[in-house]
Amino acid sequence: MSQKPETKISTDVQSWVINHGGKCVKFHGDPMGELGTPDIIGMIPVYVGRVVVGVPFAVELKLPGEEPTEIQKIQLMRWNNAGMHTAVIRSLPEFVLFIEEAAYYQYENRGTVIPDFRKVYHTIQVKND
Repeated sequence: MSQKPETKISTDVQSWVINHGGKCVKFHGDPMGELGTPDIIGMIPVYVGRVVVGVPFAVELKLPGEEPTEIQKIQLMRWNNAGMHTAVIRSLPEFVLFIEEAAYYQYENRGTVIPDFRKVYHTIQVKND
């Protein structure tokens, strides 16, 4: 039985995080949840040279060509303001690049997160094969 494309992205991202020593939670849209909550929220350790940087993240998963809703964008900004690296992700390679960029940014800026998720949202464009 084949998975829906967004489910495959979700499974791939969650597996990658767990296999690299991180922890994440997948949120499903339901009436009891907060509208627009990012799809996956977690933390992953990343080596930057000899230093381990803990990267907190909240990501919205979308298929190529799809855009987040306004409430999803607002929620990503709120999570970013709370100290999480945030982005809209369309593939596993895009997620890996996002995490690497977030770790280096956080390392170089003494623990701060990327200040505006839109910067990451517009700069991370990985070709999907």
